[in-house]
Amino acid sequence: MDLTVLIGTCDAYRVLWKNFSICFNKFWPHLTHNVVVGETQEMPLHTSTFFTTLLCGDGVSWAQRMRQGAELAHDHIFFILEDYFLCYQYTKEQLTQYMSDMDKYNIDRLQIGPSDFQMYKEDPLVPYQRLDSTSNYLICMQPSIWRKDFLLQALDPSYSPWEFELKGTKAVQASLPRIYYDSSLPFTSRPGDNLYFNAVRKGFQKSEGWEDFREAHNLEDF
Repeated sequence: MDLTVLIGTCDAYRVLWKNFSICFNKFWPHLTHNVVVGETQEMPLHTSTFFTTLLCGDGVSWAQRMRQGAELAHDHIFFILEDYFLCYQYTKEQLTQYMSDMDKYNIDRLQIGPSDFQMYKEDPLVPYQRLDSTSNYLICMQPSIWRKDFLLQALDPSYSPWEFELKGTKAVQASLPRIYYDSSLPFTSRPGDNLYFNAVRKGFQKSEGWEDFREAHNLEDF
């Protein structure tokens, strides 16, 4: 499958790596090109022979590290961070259709994770909801498939993950990017039952619902 999974990590979050790996191995059976981008320590993640670890060293900004990883990628990139514990298995047919539709409809980013604080506008020719160019979070870290050139455009080398979403959104608004959202996926409002579990919040605080999710998937506390 000509899809790269780009996984952003940092040494400070290494206590999450084992749990991330357990969930990724369980819910991502696809033979994709998987690229883990970190600082100095290697995540123990071995899912296929198409696996690359890129350690960028100390003192390299988050966005610059992600850019280096994206440069190694195919034209379609599924981009997530290490605190996103998968709990839903996208099928090969889904992923293939997503990439085909992105090419057919010239989509820059297709969000296949939950949507929040975003606004939409009608686009009857495309089978997904289009984000309005004035929307918040045109750029966000919800699980998405990105066109490589658009991801590189959005990744200003100075950005942190939070600046990527906030400043990145403002930076691309004028270019009227083609960003869509698949609302047909089984999203819920229950923590830990929403395609993935975002394990930590700002300040490395455990997310609501962690204990239930940990027990359901036999994970380690952190």
